[in-house]
Amino acid sequence: MLDDPALAELFDTARYERAWNEVAVTYGDAQGRLVTGVVDRLVKRGDETLVVDYKTHAQVSADEAEAVAAAYGAQLARYAAGVSRLWPGTRVRALVLFTAPRRCVELTPRLP
Repeated sequence: MLDDPALAELFDTARYERAWNEVAVTYGDAQGRLVTGVVDRLVKRGDETLVVDYKTHAQVSADEAEAVAAAYGAQLARYAAGVSRLWPGTRVRALVLFTAPRRCVELTPRLP
């Protein structure tokens, strides 16, 4: 997976400035609730930050990945909201990476 050309933006060190694994995110949301989570991979490049959540889902085909990824929209929205506080003004992209089919799906997360 690390050498897959389709996933180079996530794992090829020449394609980003810095990357972190298992980044804890904790912040207070607009309603005063504490939001916590762990971002599997965070990739910073220029004015863009990628928030990546890994999912195994060995039975998910590449064709089904988009529909399955949608179920994680709220989770990724919370992660993206927290990360956007770290780098205000940067674009935050939320991605679900299905490791078994090696399929990455970008979400447009919205908080519920």
